[in-house]
Amino acid sequence: MDGSATFYSFNYQIKEGNCSAQRGLAWQDCDFKDSEEAATGECTATMGKKENKFFIVTQTCKITPGKGPIVTEEYHCASCVHPISADNPDLEPVLKHAIEYFNNNTGHSHLFALREVKSAQGQVVGGLNFDIIYTIVQTNCSKERFPSLRGDCVALPNG
Repeated sequence: MDGSATFYSFNYQIKEGNCSAQRGLAWQDCDFKDSEEAATGECTATMGKKENKFFIVTQTCKITPGKGPIVTEEYHCASCVHPISADNPDLEPVLKHAIEYFNNNTGHSHLFALREVKSAQGQVVGGLNFDIIYTIVQTNCSKERFPSLRGDCVALPNG
């Protein structure tokens, strides 16, 4: 209802087929390789759904070739929405701009500062899109005395 994405997690098994990708055949036209020579594995995919559109967030597979295990790889879809750590430095300029915009366009008498980043997601699409949920807090700096947020502005306990 609020426009936020819903995320789903899928676990599935894989087994190597006998058709190479270069042959251009559909997977339905191929068979599985014999058990001893076939790579097998398990994968977990995280998908999101927003406004009735699905998108891949991450896909992680643990693949075992016919002769032993290999390193686990994690694949990210370049244009997929993906979670970002709340302390990721890429968020700093975005949050700074958002709070500055808020401070310049609100009728409140005092400036506000970042309190906490609750969650963040990013997407690469000819630039970066961010979806950040954060809280702000009123500081002791009045707009009358301070035109912009400074390092010596202190968050008020009940701000």
